[in-house]
Amino acid sequence: MGVHPDRTEPTILLVHGVWADAAGSTGVIRALQGRGLRAIGFADPLRGTADDPRYLVPALA
Repeated sequence: MGVHPDRTEPTILLVHGVWADAAGSTGVIRALQGRGLRAIGFADPLRGTADDPRYLVPALA
């Protein structure tokens, strides 16, 4: 799954839920990228709802 850091369009960041992992977004990410959109999946370590933002915020930067 390629990421295009030189482009100025927004990035679509998919965050999985508690009963899944980032691999479940692979098909959606490929479909979005196939349409020329920048999309990535975030692998949330699922430490708990109070701790998840600590891992997500740096990914958003």
